[in-house]
Order: sequence, then C-alpha cells, then structure tokens
Amino acid sequence: MADKMNRYAQIIESIFLSKLKPNCREILFSRKDIETASLALHVKTPKNLGDVLYSFRYRTELPESILKEAPEGKEWIIRPAGRAQYKFVLVSQAKIEPSELLVEIKIPDSTPRLIAAQFIERDLICLFEFVFYKGDIKIAQEKHYRLVPPDEVTTDDVLSYRNLSA
Repeated sequence: MADKMNRYAQIIESIFLSKLKPNCREILFSRKDIETASLALHVKTPKNLGDVLYSFRYRTELPESILKEAPEGKEWIIRPAGRAQYKFVLVSQAKIEPSELLVEIKIPDSTPRLIAAQFIERDLICLFEFVFYKGDIKIAQEKHYRLVPPDEVTTDDVLSYRNLSA
C-alpha cells in the first residue's frame, strides 16, 4: 500500500484486498471491518465510520489498487447491503459522464425577482418588482393592469400582447 494514501483509502483498500477472491462480482463487508482494518494498519480509527463509505460512494475515487482489479469495461463501487453491511459490486458503468454533444443554454437575466401584486380597484391591480439595494428593499418597477374577463378577450388582444412581449 502506498504511504501517500490517506487513512480512508488505506482502510478501504485493506478491506477490499483482504476479501477479494478470483472472479468474484461482490465483496461483502461491515462497519466492523473498518475498525478492524484501521487497527491492523495502525491508523487512527475514524470517529464517523460512515464517512469512510460516504466519501468513496459520493466524493472521491476508490484507490487505484481497487480500480485496477476490475476487468476492462467494469468498475468497483460500494453499495449498502443491509444494516451496517456494505458490498463492493462490479458494475458496467458507475459514472454518468456529460455528453459533449449537449451544450449548456444560458438564459439572459435569469435571476429570480421578488414581486407582489395588490388590488387597487375591483378590476385593477398593481404589480411591483422589488430589488435589494444598499441594505434596503426598494421598488424597481410598478405596473398597473386592468383585469378583463376571459370572454371579453379577443384574438386581436392576444396577438397585440404577444407583439408587445417580443
């Protein structure tokens, strides 16, 4: 084992290599194995044993010594296998890589804004847009809209509104 590996990597590598058998596709282990491995390696036992597993499931790669034990086109991952039980599992594809064919679409001025509406009259509302400016909340825009019953809206009204919005 390389001296440059951190203790989590040393522990997980020790558990994997001690239980690895030829042609196996799963290797079962428990939280107790983490304690046992840390004692055998003379490294400080982590206070949070779950973090050892979490770090290799979600944050970092498994040690190179484990990765190289996987056949071509496969890789080892850690999965839960019951209460305080886990397993190394050989899978075809563990990581989902983004496709370079799909590009990121940026939406100009997509910052969410704080708005509020208030009735002025029965059929008239006021729409406010607020901004945070120098420690205070200020009104950025104020617009008044007359409410129209749906049956009074014509096709021409909709078309002219669309032209204003574009």
